[in-house]
Amino acid sequence: MVCTGDTLTHLPSKGEVTALLRDAARCLATNGQLVPSYRDLTRPLTGTDRALPVCATDERIMTCFLEYVVDTVMVHDLIHTRASPAWLIDRCRDVGLHIQHSADGPRGLHIITATKS
Repeated sequence: MVCTGDTLTHLPSKGEVTALLRDAARCLATNGQLVPSYRDLTRPLTGTDRALPVCATDERIMTCFLEYVVDTVMVHDLIHTRASPAWLIDRCRDVGLHIQHSADGPRGLHIITATKS
């Protein structure tokens, strides 16, 4: 069983991490292996080092921003896409949704209402 990336840090509490490990141990076969990886957050990052590039393509950039609060670290995922509203509308139609509404909204948002027929 593999749990990679920053999955553990996205869980809401240390108790949730323990619950995940308990569930994983219960599900593993004899001699099965659990392979977790996680980012060492014991040394607080400062300034721009708190912004961690995760992945990037021509169409999407994903970055995590770390915010240190008391004894936890809040992880914020920032995803930037270059897709146009037309692309999303086409994908909605591809999966059988009917576009009821499509319009520009506040602060650069585009709002789409898609209905399942």
